[in-house]
Amino acid sequence: MKKTDKKKGSPVVIAEEEKNKTLEETLSLTPEQNDRHTLFIQMCKDAKEQRDQNYDFFDGMTYEDDYYANQKAANAYLRPKLNDDEVRVATGATEKKLEVLSNNILSMNMGEEAVAYDDADNELKDLGQDMMDAVKRTCDMEKDEDFWQSWLRELLTQRLVCFEEIDEYQIYNNRRKIALSPEGYDKKIISVNKERVHHKPRKRLISGLRIYFGDIFVPARCFQTDQPYICVYAQRSYTATKQIYGKWDRWKYVKPGKNQNEESPMYYRMEDISENKVEEIRIIDPVNGEYYVILNGVPMLEESTPLWYEVLPDRRYTFDIKTIKEVDSEFIYGKPPVASAKMFQALTEEGIRNMIIKWRQSFAPALGVSSDNAHLISKDIFQAGAVTQGLTPDDVFLINPENKGVTQSEFNMYELINQETEKFLGAGGDLASGIAPTGEQTAEEIQTLQANAVKNLGHIIAAYMRVRRDAPYLRIYNILENFVKPVRKYVNPISDVISDVYEKFTVNDATFSDGKRGKKIVQFTDRNMTPLEKDAIFGFELQEEKAGRPVRFRAINIKALAKINVFWHVVVNQQRREGSALDRIMFQDQLNQATKLSEITGRPISDAKPIEEFAQRWQAPGWFKEATDQQPGQAPEGAEDLAKKIGETEKRTLAGSQQTEGSRGAAQRPSLTQLQKN
Repeated sequence: MKKTDKKKGSPVVIAEEEKNKTLEETLSLTPEQNDRHTLFIQMCKDAKEQRDQNYDFFDGMTYEDDYYANQKAANAYLRPKLNDDEVRVATGATEKKLEVLSNNILSMNMGEEAVAYDDADNELKDLGQDMMDAVKRTCDMEKDEDFWQSWLRELLTQRLVCFEEIDEYQIYNNRRKIALSPEGYDKKIISVNKERVHHKPRKRLISGLRIYFGDIFVPARCFQTDQPYICVYAQRSYTATKQIYGKWDRWKYVKPGKNQNEESPMYYRMEDISENKVEEIRIIDPVNGEYYVILNGVPMLEESTPLWYEVLPDRRYTFDIKTIKEVDSEFIYGKPPVASAKMFQALTEEGIRNMIIKWRQSFAPALGVSSDNAHLISKDIFQAGAVTQGLTPDDVFLINPENKGVTQSEFNMYELINQETEKFLGAGGDLASGIAPTGEQTAEEIQTLQANAVKNLGHIIAAYMRVRRDAPYLRIYNILENFVKPVRKYVNPISDVISDVYEKFTVNDATFSDGKRGKKIVQFTDRNMTPLEKDAIFGFELQEEKAGRPVRFRAINIKALAKINVFWHVVVNQQRREGSALDRIMFQDQLNQATKLSEITGRPISDAKPIEEFAQRWQAPGWFKEATDQQPGQAPEGAEDLAKKIGETEKRTLAGSQQTEGSRGAAQRPSLTQLQKN
């Protein structure tokens, strides 16, 4: 066979040349850089040494060993056989109960509310709810329901769950498409590369194996205020790491695999890695406000680099960690249901294993043979229809004639183990969910059962509510720090002045300040609204209200907001899920009680609120026509034309810098509900 030579310029040759060039280049550090690098390496070593100890909290294991033990228990891991006769059992009891717990928690409707205060503790009216609507929209774009499912499983399985709130930039090469055909493709067509950047906030789940703490004895509840530093670890292939860091100046010094030169400052590896792997270590030090990145021992940042976010008294990190319950008031890791129940799962599996062995023995009991005829007897004599000559009744006998198979006492012990397991994990159905198994229930009964479910799952629900409280808090700051830059230019149709357009967030199912529901548009802007623009917006809202499409515009002046210190307070309440069976029963009970109260007091029921509630509960808008005897307030003169322009432009992407009031101190228009009452 003719040997094929590698052509110059081929991808294989280029890759080999690049790798050889990388291996030849070394990085020289200044004394100051070397001292800083040595300090951060020592911080990594200290954090790793703390976590790699054997602790009684981990049943005498290291955190890593305990992590994998919990993971196997949650996944009903069935290990390979040690020998042919071994009975392997993986009951899956823990796995099934985790699904029940997870389903019950995820079915709860958590409603987050935010209130904003200035440094004089004055409430900034409506600002908190406006920012929460922006948070809700970004979560919808992120599809964070998938995230919460994974987060909850990690919470129930492991001793700690962590996520990072990131400002994600994804870069794509938007190349022109080239159609393929049976003849191939047209080589004359040049496909031009054009980068496209997709920018969004996102929550990124981080395994507990990938995060090391500077002080393991700071409890999780004090993470944001007392944890001195953290090391975030990741391991990728050389090519995958290059996609992230390939344009950095010091990437050329990164060598895949281990470093054999122990005297080199780039020798350090936090974990064992294979030949083509690169480990990434990010050190976040909020005490000194510094950020550091190490790739296979190479410091990627030439100078001392500040953090990408502002360190606040109650926010040292853009990370959040939670545990279900503490094992000690001075230990960062907690105890999940899996860790509590894996001992009983082992007992359950051992019990089933022994019952199977006894059951086997009842079908194929252990036998003894006389020494005189031992050489003539084989197990084949017990096959169906087998005929064996020369045997007497005394030649073969039962070793354990009392074995009658699995008895009721074994089943009783098995049931006892299951009951003890449920004390740790919760029962599979009624206890965990709180729902009665049979019969129809009233709304009050269902609410009582759900309240009992909250009590049964107290620690888990508390942890879930805490993270639903803290996640919006981190997202608010992410938005305010990274989404306040102009996104495009806009020509004002009134003044023909070119102005900047900022981010806009549209929520289709928002709650207004007057209690109504509809579409809400939150627009960042860099100036206050003019009176004519306010009137035009108000006129447009009136038009949409008449058409049965309630809409509200809210503007946040980011320049005015940046001049004051804002303190955010987020609370989480459990709410019934709209459109559910319980929600409809609740509405029916409310309507019946309101009708009786109206008969007693003689005060009629407003027609607007029950109709709105009916549409929300049954997801059936437009069933009732608007009343004609009540006329809402009229928009001021001179604003009709501008309102039409706003309506037309909103269908495209207007909402630019001319939405509602620009600062929280501006005079507010009366709400439509108030106008109707007047």
